[in-house]
Amino acid sequence: MRTTNWQIFRFAVVLLIPTATIFLVPLIIKTSSYQGWIALIGGCLLSFIMLYFTIHLGKLNSKKAWVYFGEEIAGKWVHRLILFILMCWCLYFVAYNIQGLLYFLALII
Repeated sequence: MRTTNWQIFRFAVVLLIPTATIFLVPLIIKTSSYQGWIALIGGCLLSFIMLYFTIHLGKLNSKKAWVYFGEEIAGKWVHRLILFILMCWCLYFVAYNIQGLLYFLALII
């Protein structure tokens, strides 16, 4: 199945951003007392920096999928290790999303 850049962007917006907003931000504010805003601003800045470099890297070779393009930059095994770590992080994040959704549903039922 071929996916477009727009489909990947929609997946990120629909799945990843609302999860962080709904479940992670209140946890950061609750546990960090009066300095939670520093963590939020720092996290936003780090996200924008990563987003900038991701977009810039994607423009270097827009005809090739990033999964294959990364092997040319980092090497075959380093890139596979990074992909494995990314896959584990995404799996953890989806599990966290499901857990937060179940807690939310338990509150309203």
